[in-house]
Amino acid sequence: MKIIKKIAFLVMALALFAAPASATVTTQTTKAVYNGAGSTGPFPMTFNVFAATDVTCTEYTAGVPTYLVLNVDYTISGLPPTGQGTGSVTLTNALASGSTLVIMRNMAYEQNQAWTSGTITSSGLNNGLDKLDMQVQQLYEMLSRSFMAPPDLSGPFTWRPAANTVLGFDANGNPIMLGYSGFISVPGPPNILGVGTVTTGAAGSKAAASITGTSPAQTLNLAIPQGIQGIQGPQGASGSSGTIGLGGLIGLAVANNASTPTTKIDFAALNLSLTDGSGDFVSLYNTGTITINCGATGVDGLDAGSLGASTWYYLYVIYNGTTTSGVASTASTWSGVTKTGISGYTYYRMIGVALTDSSSNFLTFTQQQNRFKYDSYRQVSTGTTAQNWTTQNCAGSIPPVSTRGGFQLSMQATTSTAPVGSLRKNGSTSTTGQYMGFCSGNASFAGSSTVNDCIDTDVSQVVQLNISAATTAWTLRVTGFELNL
Repeated sequence: MKIIKKIAFLVMALALFAAPASATVTTQTTKAVYNGAGSTGPFPMTFNVFAATDVTCTEYTAGVPTYLVLNVDYTISGLPPTGQGTGSVTLTNALASGSTLVIMRNMAYEQNQAWTSGTITSSGLNNGLDKLDMQVQQLYEMLSRSFMAPPDLSGPFTWRPAANTVLGFDANGNPIMLGYSGFISVPGPPNILGVGTVTTGAAGSKAAASITGTSPAQTLNLAIPQGIQGIQGPQGASGSSGTIGLGGLIGLAVANNASTPTTKIDFAALNLSLTDGSGDFVSLYNTGTITINCGATGVDGLDAGSLGASTWYYLYVIYNGTTTSGVASTASTWSGVTKTGISGYTYYRMIGVALTDSSSNFLTFTQQQNRFKYDSYRQVSTGTTAQNWTTQNCAGSIPPVSTRGGFQLSMQATTSTAPVGSLRKNGSTSTTGQYMGFCSGNASFAGSSTVNDCIDTDVSQVVQLNISAATTAWTLRVTGFELNL
């Protein structure tokens, strides 16, 4: 009988250890991370699981998580019918560029295997042990992202969360709960800053500002230097009912936004006078920097539509009695501006222009008062032959609200000519025009010349060019213009 029992035990042992071996946990990987590139996958899992329900998928966009649902937002394929293995995830919607997909093992912290009778298999034992190891790996992965004290400190550390407190540390480095007053000051009442006296300084003096009083009620006093004469307003009717013309254009600066120069324009001014079109006006002081975002519509954006290619945009400062803002439009007069998105802004004034390129991006520029200057000069024409007061159309570089442009004429003489270059307003009968440079040449030397100057144009932004003799090359460019503000 003892021999029979030994033989039976031996058979059971052979059956146990002769069973096919299952997988072992040979890596500490518990998650896979993929960056979006417009694909739905498949995205390989780099770790073993027992079932598709042991996996979670989360999509992060700008740090915000979206928790995906199995068989709705994604599917898993490639898992073995029994036991454990790896597979791959396929998304229902493509993972966009800039987004991140995180695939993680997320097994339940349970142990459901129990042997009460029958044969104990090696695969069953391996799977049970592997599951325990996978659960430990999950815990380790979470701990690796946790806030922990260094091992040279002895615990336990105890503190109890309470309302209106934050976690801090006392003089001995022990964690405690601190009230806001422990290290963060309690916000005080808002400060009200009103405008007090505004005086006009002498021409050439510097602007000055002073604040009097104490918080929360203080007064801002300004001294504004005398600037150039304001533009002449429209002629009023006779008598006391006549309209008052616009004045006040001091310290105006307009330029592309430093961070987003292709779609945003910044402006600021020390003093601006605005009209409501019916004879009433208002003066604004020290507007601060206002940004017009032409990627949007409405207040501080476009009046309507979106930026077009090679298009002039007219920039307006607007005011509703409380707030100073801006708006851009393709309309060169206020009556043509779409008012839908700027309802309530009844005071206005044009303060500048901006031009887009063929890709609908703003060309970079700077504007001081009414003087506009391109960062990169705009070529009008080029050639080598002599020019006898030929017309040069500059409407692509000078807007309809300007009749005076800044020009640059570059010339390279041949070895036997000495050309003289001149510009004049289209329609002028002047035989000399505005002198724009001279260069000479001889048998061994060819001179060159580059001259900048301002020239009046006609109402269509056209000038006339005269170059007295042939050159190796000449080029006419627009450097900027003066706006009729």
